[in-house]
Amino acid sequence: AAALGQALRWPVAADVLSGLRVGGSGRHSPAWGALDEDLPPMLVLHHMDQLLAGDGPGSALWDALCPDVVLQLGGHLTSKRMVSLLEWATLERGARWVLAGGAGGR
Repeated sequence: AAALGQALRWPVAADVLSGLRVGGSGRHSPAWGALDEDLPPMLVLHHMDQLLAGDGPGSALWDALCPDVVLQLGGHLTSKRMVSLLEWATLERGARWVLAGGAGGR
């Protein structure tokens, strides 16, 4: 996910149970990291669930975070707040939500 996000130059929002939040070593991976020196650094939103706490559809924060495209890698999302944001972005704002891999579907 990290390498793909960097290659696409898209931010990566890590779900609550995502290994990307802590990296393979158990330490937090940096919010801005350079996986490939030839590409620009990528943005990882480690605590997206907490960022969304207290706000809802139509708020300035949700408007700012509203994606045009969501590429979900793996199975279902754990964060209800993130699911709510993505459903709102898809249903109300016309965002595309693509599920790649994993079980279940949208």
